[in-house]
Amino acid sequence: MPCLFHVSLVAPSNLQETNVPINDTSSAMIMMKSLLSSMALWRITIYGNGTPGNPGIRHLQRGGVWNLSEYVYASPGFFQALRFFFRHWEIYYPLEEGRVVYVYCIFKNNPAFHYFFQCKLDNGVIGPGCELLARYIGDPGSCRPDACIEVTIGSDLADPIGSSTFRLIRNNGNTDEAIDFIIG
Repeated sequence: MPCLFHVSLVAPSNLQETNVPINDTSSAMIMMKSLLSSMALWRITIYGNGTPGNPGIRHLQRGGVWNLSEYVYASPGFFQALRFFFRHWEIYYPLEEGRVVYVYCIFKNNPAFHYFFQCKLDNGVIGPGCELLARYIGDPGSCRPDACIEVTIGSDLADPIGSSTFRLIRNNGNTDEAIDFIIG
């Protein structure tokens, strides 16, 4: 099944609560926890609340709204999404043993899936490092993830992601109720 993956340090419990998107007619919820573009994030999400569970988003703490994006970025490949995250934010998120990141899955049957598109440069060419990158432009700019996988980076320096441990901690679009299913 086609799927997109978004990598973040933000745990499911700290996702922003938003109104149900216009394009999600399948949900009866009034509020839901969603992936948002950085421009739409609340201040407490960017700067955190002082606890280890919510340290904020380091690359957005540089200051200035010009650093914020109106898009939610995702990749069609699970490992490619992880590698893109660490490669592009290596100053802020070093690839090191024990680091925990969260990979959010958006499946093709999710209404938001169709709002993702290939990221290209102005001349129509796909940019270096963006070959597998898509970005979400849905209305009103939030995307409810279908599942979340918790990744604890492993110790093998030659293949730190390959030596990592993976746990499915949210499923079926339910970001509130935790599960614990070891993958691999």
